Amino acid sequence: MKNKLKNVYIYIENNKPIKTKTCFNKDILTFGQLVFTTSMVGYQETITDPSYANQIIIMSYPMIGNYGVNNSFNQSGKIYASAMIVNEIDENCDFAKFVNKNNIPLIKEVDTRNLINIAKQSNYPNCVISTKKQTKSNLIKFFNKVNTNLADKISVKTHINIDGKKQNGKKIAVVDFGVKTGIIDNLKQYFQTITICPFDTKIDYLLDNNFDCVLFSNGSGDPAKLTNVIQNIQDMIGKINIFGICLGHQLISISLGCKTKKMDNAHRGSNHPVINLQNGKIIITSQNHGYVVDNKNIPNDVEITYKSACDNTIEGIKSKKYNIQSVQFHPEGCAGPEDANIIFKEWFNN
Repeated sequence: MKNKLKNVYIYIENNKPIKTKTCFNKDILTFGQLVFTTSMVGYQETITDPSYANQIIIMSYPMIGNYGVNNSFNQSGKIYASAMIVNEIDENCDFAKFVNKNNIPLIKEVDTRNLINIAKQSNYPNCVISTKKQTKSNLIKFFNKVNTNLADKISVKTHINIDGKKQNGKKIAVVDFGVKTGIIDNLKQYFQTITICPFDTKIDYLLDNNFDCVLFSNGSGDPAKLTNVIQNIQDMIGKINIFGICLGHQLISISLGCKTKKMDNAHRGSNHPVINLQNGKIIITSQNHGYVVDNKNIPNDVEITYKSACDNTIEGIKSKKYNIQSVQFHPEGCAGPEDANIIFKEWFNN
């Protein structure tokens, strides 16, 4: 016999509260930025992606939990999302049990189509989820606590060396803003040593340790606020080969003189088509970002390499002058298609 499920309230800034059910008979109080993903599968990879830290994820696909859980799907050592909201799920399925074991709220019986419309129209507002009714003053207090710029909290605190599968002597430094396991697993195919570095790593460390290149990882938040990291990248330009993914791409672009802006319609999901501007081919990619490089006033020494086939936003850049390349999407495709694996081959097979 199933337990009676508790009522739960979803409070969204400047919107009416929504009353629904929690999957488990536990008291809940959590908050974060309300976002959604268009992925039909890959929910375990999504909820363990550090880029979703302090975010409440709405799954647009209506039925969740239709396949099992596997530890190899995890993109980090914990769940970073504040909560997940779904339309339909069996609380006895493996995924629901996985989320419950990690003590993360899983909310069900929600009109997710309507909730996604609210999130889009409100430009991804802050959200509070509680099993108890909250006063207006309490809600304001919780809304103000939402923070998605968490590089200093998510990043490793010390350098971690990982053995690759190539005996080629090549070393790559990965500056960590929430790097996914899938990225590291792919890098093992090209390097003998991968070193995960704190987010504020400087050029002196990279040169002193003879790295062949540096990759700035995915992460969350407004890249323009990471001014110390931008300065570090500017100090590296022309001194070492630089690559970037997602947040790393945005930080590199700012360092080269571009600007970034918050998107009206964020890209989160595993089905985003991207055009390679060099050969006209389209690849289907996995993405997770709410900020984008502004396509206005691109510096002359920065070439746009990829664009979104949906909204024409910038999805990749390079600078031949400084040996810099970056992409907004996820080449490792975890979860998602493997079309973009060609990016790592182009970058690291030279």
